[in-house]
Amino acid sequence: MLEKIKDMFVMNFRAGNENSYQPAVIPNDAITDAKGFPGAGMPLLWLLNANEGETVYQVRQYRDAQGNIHNILLTGKRVNYLHGYAHLRDVYSAVVVPGTQLLGQNSLAETFGPIWDVDGLPVIEINARAVGASVNGWNSVGYNYDLLHALACVIAHELGHTILWDVDHNLTVQDGQDPISVLTNGDSGHHVYQQHRMHCFMWPYFPPGYVPDLNGDGNPESLPFPNLPTDFCDSHPGCQSLWHLNPK
Repeated sequence: MLEKIKDMFVMNFRAGNENSYQPAVIPNDAITDAKGFPGAGMPLLWLLNANEGETVYQVRQYRDAQGNIHNILLTGKRVNYLHGYAHLRDVYSAVVVPGTQLLGQNSLAETFGPIWDVDGLPVIEINARAVGASVNGWNSVGYNYDLLHALACVIAHELGHTILWDVDHNLTVQDGQDPISVLTNGDSGHHVYQQHRMHCFMWPYFPPGYVPDLNGDGNPESLPFPNLPTDFCDSHPGCQSLWHLNPK
């Protein structure tokens, strides 16, 4: 395995193998297993214990598919890394949780907040059921996607948003739910259609490479790659080089 170039802390909060969630909604292996992230263009992920640290409450705004804005209350843990062993230190980590009613039936994931938000927690909601349905759908037409790898890719995409939160690759296009807006807005590190590489975690559609019907003929403009990505790209636009923990 190639050497990882950065470290990142991640918490699988109320999603892994805690007693109240059996079986796991989102397996820890989707975050830590080398099968999901074998490439060098992915940080080395340290899975944190969600049972330590203080409970943190925060209000976030969520925009639904119709453009309506909702105020929501998110609850998470601030983790004390190495507590009781070497020193006490709060680690600000991305927190992965199972998807809730805030996510649409077919929405795969949503990210709330950047990794450097010291006033709260960058919460990532993953709709594991929708990811599984997507994998099953593509596999039924000849693909051979692994569910664990697919979950890893979706989680990596959302982790990318926590790091590239302030990166906008196309200032001329802003929020929009129609396919062409999704493909071209470049918000929060999303790649831009016909400008950036498709085979990267930050492609705006899953699976990467997929482009929906844009001309009304009923056929996708592009089909997904047969192999899911394992890295953030190092060129076009070079997601790896855009990482930073404090934009200020």
